[in-house]
Amino acid sequence: MRLRIVCVIAVLALAAFTTTGCAATESLGSPDIRGNISTITVSETGDGGSILVIGEIQADTDYDKAYVSVGADVEIIDLDGKRFAFEDLSPLTEVEVWFTGPVAESYPVQAAAKHIEVLGYDAP
Repeated sequence: MRLRIVCVIAVLALAAFTTTGCAATESLGSPDIRGNISTITVSETGDGGSILVIGEIQADTDYDKAYVSVGADVEIIDLDGKRFAFEDLSPLTEVEVWFTGPVAESYPVQAAAKHIEVLGYDAP
């Protein structure tokens, strides 16, 4: 009987961890900014850098202009789930960016990226 209870608890705990892990990646909420990349700066170490994103404040976004630092560990994907490297980004690329950590409330704001989705490319 004791073994059965331990097994049930283990299965429930495993199910809870699995469900929580999936929900964290799928429910990011609304992006902090949506717009086009204006400027890209590659870090001296070559692992990430920063982007200046310019857009408009919309019903589901908070900012219209942001300097965003992009670390090597930031997930960058398109709407189909294809992964991108920081080096694949280019000016005029339309993106949605979710921030992590504190936001420096200067203008434009300064923040670190948690997740970036590539929406498309704007024609010059």
